[in-house]
Amino acid sequence: QVYCEYSGVLMSLPPLDKHHTWGGGKNADELSNTLVSVYDQIKSKFTQEQHSHYLFTPRDLTNWVANLLNYDMDQNDLLDCVYYEGARLFCDRLVTPEEKESFDRILLNALSVQWQYEKKDNDFYFVSWLDNSSGSKKSKKSKKNKDKNPSTGKRLVNIPYKDFKKAMDNAKLGYTREYRDMDLLEIPETLLWICRMDRILAQPGGSMLVTGRSGVGRRDA
Repeated sequence: QVYCEYSGVLMSLPPLDKHHTWGGGKNADELSNTLVSVYDQIKSKFTQEQHSHYLFTPRDLTNWVANLLNYDMDQNDLLDCVYYEGARLFCDRLVTPEEKESFDRILLNALSVQWQYEKKDNDFYFVSWLDNSSGSKKSKKSKKNKDKNPSTGKRLVNIPYKDFKKAMDNAKLGYTREYRDMDLLEIPETLLWICRMDRILAQPGGSMLVTGRSGVGRRDA
């Protein structure tokens, strides 16, 4: 019931309030049940007996719903945001590729069975610096009051791989001209690291401690 209320609040905000699937809190119960079901499966599948930091609590579930406010729903699909935010909260804490694949199957199966959702393979990069900057009439109209969410910071917008890579080329060129050469490999894994960090630092008071094996791209990102 708690997460249904949270989801209902999200769906009552523009532009979801007029959406044919989510408008007015429609399907808030069903979406909440999906998230709770995925959370229960994750909690039973990945335990502290495997790794001590596999401690998943209801706070993670609360954050999953609340953090959806960080996404610009004018330019993103809600279920894309649900998938991406779930992956950041849970999958990023898993250790092995096999565990990450197992998580992906759990989440995608729940979303596909209940919502006929299909993941866009190469379009899962969300960044904050494109918030309302596309130049469309809708973006210009809402730019004045939506550039920044006072409670969550800048909103995240989906960016295709080729556009993200182009943005990184321009950023590297500017950095090289101003400071020094940057030897950054623009592979999908590195871009995902950048997105992970941007998602956290775009939030008010966002901070992180990044750990892992040497050579995975943390310092470059």
